[in-house]
Amino acid sequence: MKRILAVIALAALMGGCAVVQGLTQPLHGDKAVTTEAPAVRAARVAIDEANAYLTALNKVIGDNAATGVWTKEQAQVYLDESKAYGKRVDNARELLRGGLLTDAQSQAEVVKALILTLHKRVAEAARKEK
Repeated sequence: MKRILAVIALAALMGGCAVVQGLTQPLHGDKAVTTEAPAVRAARVAIDEANAYLTALNKVIGDNAATGVWTKEQAQVYLDESKAYGKRVDNARELLRGGLLTDAQSQAEVVKALILTLHKRVAEAARKEK
């Protein structure tokens, strides 16, 4: 078993594992499409960041429910709000696909701010429950 783990670790260190490489790449690294217009890239970055914030928020909410900090009903209230923000991120993505770059970016930036505000509320609520 130790030998298998050593081989996996060595492969990961050498960069031979595509899965591991994908986990260690930044959200927008050097390999990102560089032929995009700056406005397209800015909108895409804002949307991707909003989606990453949303994923982190949902993980925290789920963890709070799983560890007993909240009941499932308490967590569901926050998940419902998060789901509504997810729809707004999807809407921003559709705006981007439709070529409305400024609208897509501004929508994503607003949603990012809302998600971060919700994240703070979730953290405060969790601290109160502990």
